[in-house]
Amino acid sequence: GTAATAEDVARVTQGLLVPGGPVDAELRRVLNLMLQLIMAGEFNSTWSISRPILALILMYKDTYTQAQELIVRQQPTEDRQQYVGKCFSELMVGVTDSLQTKNRDHFTRNMYHFAQAVRSTS
Repeated sequence: GTAATAEDVARVTQGLLVPGGPVDAELRRVLNLMLQLIMAGEFNSTWSISRPILALILMYKDTYTQAQELIVRQQPTEDRQQYVGKCFSELMVGVTDSLQTKNRDHFTRNMYHFAQAVRSTS
């Protein structure tokens, strides 16, 4: 038959998410881009962005930390840098390493407040 078996799928996908692999690098780039777009106010629906970005943050904590540090450093004044740093800290308050509904909902609320805060003083 032509139906793929679980072994076929595993063989094809094996290595795609390896650290430094092409998909890994692309997902890290997507996380950076999403954070930049949130900072720029380019998303109307916080809910629609919060779901995928939480998964990426949990998968790539190092990339999230690096992006956060870069975004903070890019702010024009020291006051703005401190404010954005505080907003990033508050984004993850109460968020666990889980994609359970309760945690996703909590992160979505945090993301809404984060997006409002960084846009209100930009």
